[in-house]
Amino acid sequence: MKKNILKIGFLFGISVFLVSWGSTGHNKISQNTSLSFPVSPSFLQIWSDSLAMNASNADYRKSTDPMEQYNHYIDIDTYPEFIANGTIPSTYDSVVSIHGQTFVTDNGILPWATLTYYDSLVMAFQAGNMHQAMLYASDVGHYVADGHMPMHLCANYDGQLTGQAGIHSRYESTMIGSYVNQITYTGSSLNYIPDVKTYIFEYIYTNQTYVDSVLA
Repeated sequence: MKKNILKIGFLFGISVFLVSWGSTGHNKISQNTSLSFPVSPSFLQIWSDSLAMNASNADYRKSTDPMEQYNHYIDIDTYPEFIANGTIPSTYDSVVSIHGQTFVTDNGILPWATLTYYDSLVMAFQAGNMHQAMLYASDVGHYVADGHMPMHLCANYDGQLTGQAGIHSRYESTMIGSYVNQITYTGSSLNYIPDVKTYIFEYIYTNQTYVDSVLA
């Protein structure tokens, strides 16, 4: 039973097809998530509209919670070990012990925020609180999507260091807004992820490699 709960918990993240974008993109992602859900349990199939409706809750919280902004990005290329080896320590306590709380927070805590909300989602399922589970599922989907947007994963997040200021919004909002009706998705097969933390860092490392393509 516990394994099934864990498996359901991360379906909302791994079924993300698009990368992370403004409210239009997040809505599109969440609306289409159910296309990858299994037939059972059946409640997943009826969550589509609710997930879409709450897809940008995490962004809205920025106006009331000053710490929320740090959940949406990680300037991973500011870590010396990432430049040297392409990875950083995966546990929050480890990076804080090496670099200090201020450095880690200022450069974003996206992978650990994703993991925290995933754990909360699992606990909501275990408690049988399906409404809260749906809200956490929306947040997990949002943070996973942010982890698939290259400009959420670098210090030059808005092209401000290369004379391309404003590229963040042009890429994730203007472009998607222009082409959203041409985006199609019919679902894909899902696989159980035994190590969620490792999975989160792997897609962050992969998507960070696309920064240069966005800036090109």
